[in-house]
Amino acid sequence: MDDQGPAHSVAPGTEGDWVAIDGVVERIAANNIQIRGEVAFRVAKVQNGTPCKVGGLLHFRRSGKSQVWRLAEATIPATARRRC
Repeated sequence: MDDQGPAHSVAPGTEGDWVAIDGVVERIAANNIQIRGEVAFRVAKVQNGTPCKVGGLLHFRRSGKSQVWRLAEATIPATARRRC
């Protein structure tokens, strides 16, 4: 994956949140992107702000007309694939 540089956007209450993706895009479809690799992220309101990593085949999804992409594996309770 080529590094295209950082994307900056801060919504109220999300200061300090971040995500980093290192992987290869394997599939792009309507409302679904699959990446094989690792995603590291920090969300202040989740796990007391502890950074987490998820690896393997990862699925980003959005629904309806939403412009928000969500990492499906991030909603699963801690597993061997998720390290916080």
